[in-house]
Amino acid sequence: MTELDSRLRLAVALALVVATVAAPVLGVLLVADVSAANYQTQVSGTTTASSTTVGNASVPAPSAVTVVVRAPESVRPRLERQVREAFAAEGLDVTVAEEIPDGDAPVVVVVVDEWDGRWNPVTPSATVEWRAVYDANGHEQHVEAALADDVVVFDSRDGPDLVASGDYRLADSATGVVSRPAYRRHLADAVATETAQRVVAEIRRERTR
Repeated sequence: MTELDSRLRLAVALALVVATVAAPVLGVLLVADVSAANYQTQVSGTTTASSTTVGNASVPAPSAVTVVVRAPESVRPRLERQVREAFAAEGLDVTVAEEIPDGDAPVVVVVVDEWDGRWNPVTPSATVEWRAVYDANGHEQHVEAALADDVVVFDSRDGPDLVASGDYRLADSATGVVSRPAYRRHLADAVATETAQRVVAEIRRERTR
């Protein structure tokens, strides 16, 4: 056996040892929610609102809201949970639904246009683009108009109403060790928190202007 053959065998043996050790670790990072990473998250976008009043009536402050999330199935369940928790943290009772319910109750619709998560265990990054619309009376036509960036037309016969809408973009990167589930949770939490804080702040601003 030549010296080259010996070195080759040693290299193969070392590679097998590394693979044997790394495979379980990678398996854990694919399924477990573990993180020891530093995140850099930037969110840009605008939130606007419009409202109408009848006589001296004003739009009441919401105490409860129904949330509808339209997103890729791979992220929708987690995003629903995070959005529910984020609006609850703003003091609202939250119900999650698949569609805008009938009735005159407040509703928030969150639509994910792009969810580009580029995960690896040590330097993941992501870009998320999404829209959100709130309507104080759950009017589907107002929600769809706002999502399409059309003019929201109020009908005074429907009483006081308020619509708030936002268009947002998140750019994220991380360094350290983070599993795929943990990174997805981080992204969903960032999207949900920004949505709830910005939409609720705009509702409050519109009611007091």
